[in-house]
Amino acid sequence: MDTKATTPAPVRETVIAGGTLTAWIAAARLASACQGTLRVTVLETPHRTEPQVTALAPTVQRDLFDRLGIPENAWMRASAASFNAAVKYVNWGVGENHFYIPQDGTPPDCEGFPLSDFWLLRRRTGQTVEPPDHACFREPPLMDARKSPRWPRSFSDEVVFVGWSVHPGLFSW
Repeated sequence: MDTKATTPAPVRETVIAGGTLTAWIAAARLASACQGTLRVTVLETPHRTEPQVTALAPTVQRDLFDRLGIPENAWMRASAASFNAAVKYVNWGVGENHFYIPQDGTPPDCEGFPLSDFWLLRRRTGQTVEPPDHACFREPPLMDARKSPRWPRSFSDEVVFVGWSVHPGLFSW
């Protein structure tokens, strides 16, 4: 009886099926973690003929493109991407013509209370007529001014919570 244990050969190649964002992130993480010792192949999904837009979370830059060494401006141009800081709702209420719900959607805290509570108190006492989205979030004034929410990398998480909208056919190279 042979009691010697055999060591399996190291994995040198792997295949990830499906060209979804999750597949690309998994491939980038694997390749990064293995430091060039593993060849990772992503098999694309068949081309879809219907038009689509995919929303990408802010962590995509860090989890995928930073690991691949691809700067934001390069992949955004290649995939016809746009910034996605908030959703604008038009003609949904009486009086105010539109309102925004930012990506995060949670009002910031002010001394342990949601900023929206402070706004509501000021509104009920006649101290403000400013809409709640403009009073409580940073994104709506930027969006109304048609300004890009893009900030230096060191400030991006603290300033504006930004995602991207991309065309999937152009996004998965």
